[in-house]
This record gives sequence, structure tokens and C-alpha cells, in this order.
Amino acid sequence: MVAVKKKKTLATFNRKRKIFYISLIALPVLQFCVFYLGVHINSILLAFKSYTLADEANGVYSYIFTGFENFGEVFQNFAKESYLVNAIWNSVLSFLIGWIGFFGSLLFSYYIMKGWRLGKLFQLFLFLPSIVSEIVVVTLFKYFMENNIPAFIEMVGGGVVEGFMFSSDLGVRLGTILGYSVWVGFGTNILIFNGTMAGVSDSVLEAAKLDGVRPLREFFSIVLPMMYPMIVTMAVVSVANLFTNQMYLYSFYGASAERQLYTIGYYLFLNTQQAGNSGLGEYPYLAAFGIVVSAVTIPLTVAFRKMLNKIGKRFE
Repeated sequence: MVAVKKKKTLATFNRKRKIFYISLIALPVLQFCVFYLGVHINSILLAFKSYTLADEANGVYSYIFTGFENFGEVFQNFAKESYLVNAIWNSVLSFLIGWIGFFGSLLFSYYIMKGWRLGKLFQLFLFLPSIVSEIVVVTLFKYFMENNIPAFIEMVGGGVVEGFMFSSDLGVRLGTILGYSVWVGFGTNILIFNGTMAGVSDSVLEAAKLDGVRPLREFFSIVLPMMYPMIVTMAVVSVANLFTNQMYLYSFYGASAERQLYTIGYYLFLNTQQAGNSGLGEYPYLAAFGIVVSAVTIPLTVAFRKMLNKIGKRFE
């Protein structure tokens, strides 16, 4: 009798535990299904449709299946519109410049970790863009580059200088925006890197110091290998964001950026926003465009991750 009662008690406990577990994960699973799976499946299906007049008498529009017509339009636009090809190069350039900032962030994080001179001051200035609202930082930076720097150059006898953000030279504008992107990215990267470097064992660093290991060797042979998994994660994410990066163009120029400054991310964002304001007709084309971009990005991301994992085996 006691054994039967214990079994019933255990069964009741297990049932309540399952109910609790199901109630705990039900909402996250529902959100994942609706806002991730649902949205992405709908986007894929939308790429093969077109929004056209279905009932002329009643003026009813609907989506109809059109096969690969939207994909053909995407490739035609790349062939006709030179600024789209240039947008690819701008996206790649932003990615490469971002890697310069990535390695710079690692070095600065190590400098701060060692507690060297002015390290805390550097940390403060690099954190500011992450602490203050983006629109405030963009406004201050724009004013600084458009007014303060040219005025200072004129004051020291350099002649009349154009503002950098709206210079007639597109190269100057692009370089200024890339410089801003690197500076803003420093704060977030250093925040993450500092936290990871803080986990490096003090005893390991002390032993290396007693063995006469210099800071440069310590950085490359001890610190980097111990934080390599996190570096791989951030690097892979940066590749995945290759064609979604807007390079802060919308923050600086809104919807009026020069076409030669476009990135693929800015092009997609701008056209999606305009499609939402003007109607539903452009969504199938944009869905097809997104699939084409994903078809390029996904293999690159997988290949890059495999390459980094192979490099990481050397640290084992």
C-alpha cells in the first residue's frame, strides 16, 4: 500500500514538473515559431510571388505565384545599376575596415587590462559612443566634422576647407563614415574583450612574467589563445552581417545618402522602408533580393568559421 502511494506521489510530482516545464517554454517557443519561423518562411514564399491586380472589376489586388521572376529582376538590376555593384564593394570595404578596428580593440583591451598609463582615460572615451544615445553621438560627430575641424584648419592657416560629412569629394565622405564606424565599434568590442580578458588566470600571467615573457609575446601566446572561442564567435557574426551593415548612413543622411555611398544593408533598409510607406508591390522583389544575399553570405560564414576553427586547433 505504501509502495502504491509513493508511486502515485512520484507520478503526481513528475506530472506537475512537466506542466511547469511546458508552461515555462511555451511562450518562447510560440514567439520563435511566429516571429522567426513564420516571418522567414513567409519571406521565402514571398520571393516567388508578385502583387498584382487579381480582380479588375472590383479593384482587388493579391499575391500570385510568378516563379523566379523576382530573382531575374534582382540580377537585371545588378547588371543595369552600377551603384548596386558599388554597394557590394562598400559593404566589403566596411567589413575589412571593421576588422582593422577589431584588432585595434584587442590591443586597446590588452593595454587597459595591463593598467598602463592613461588606460582608464582611453576606456572612457571609447565607451562614450556606447553609453550615449546613437542620435546624440551622430549629431555631435556631424557638427564636429562639418564645423569645428574645418574652422580649426582655417584658424591655423590651412585655407578654406569643406566640411567632411558633405564634402564634394565622395572619398572624403566615405572615409569619414568608415572612421566613425571604427570609433563607435571600439566601445562595444572593448567592453566584451575586457570582460573576457579578466577571465585569464592571474597565476598564468604571473608565471609568464617570472619566465621573462614580454608583453607582446604574452598577448599573442597566452591572452589571445585563451579568449579565442569568443573571438571566433564575434568574427563569424561580423561575416554574417556583411550585407546587412548600413555603415550608419541612415543615421547621418536619412534617406538622402549619395548612391555611390550605398551599402547593400542600407539599400535593403531604405527600400523596405519606402515599400512600407508606398504599398506592398515591392516586398516580393526585396524578399528575392534578401535570398540572393543570403545565398552568398551563408557559405561565406560557414567557410570562415571552418577556417577559424582550423586555426584554433593550433592553440590546443
